[in-house]
Amino acid sequence: MVPFLISIPTLTYGGKYVIHFMDFFGTSPSIMFIVLCELIATVWLYGMDKFSSDVETMTGHKPSIYWRITCRYIAPLILFILYVCSFIQFDSQEFASFGGGNTALKVSIAGWSLSTISMLPIPIYAGWWYLSRRQTNTTKRTTTTSVVAEIIPAAEHEPFI
Repeated sequence: MVPFLISIPTLTYGGKYVIHFMDFFGTSPSIMFIVLCELIATVWLYGMDKFSSDVETMTGHKPSIYWRITCRYIAPLILFILYVCSFIQFDSQEFASFGGGNTALKVSIAGWSLSTISMLPIPIYAGWWYLSRRQTNTTKRTTTTSVVAEIIPAAEHEPFI
């Protein structure tokens, strides 16, 4: 029932603007940010060597040097460039047709707020996780080894193939 009620504004005369608003702000910036964070967490925090050995355990083949270089350097760089370019090429006047006056500014603020709401949990949780596991004199584990210890595959897993 809730998705139906949320979709009603898209059926009005201004529905194309609502769809354009949701399409731009609801998907592109937040998905690129989430994928970039996921890639950084997998390749840099967990480690490309461990990830490659996990892929080898699952498939029987270790990823080639091409895939390891692409995942470690090229993909994060391209995602970061695309993410920055989406901010640089953003034109708030594109939303000026939503109404007169300073409507474009209001729509931009609402849109970036929508995008931020979906992106904000990642840095908030990362900061909370880091602060809750700060290195003290009693613990000698670093942040990276803590992350690896929590996401390492269990010992009872055996190759599927």
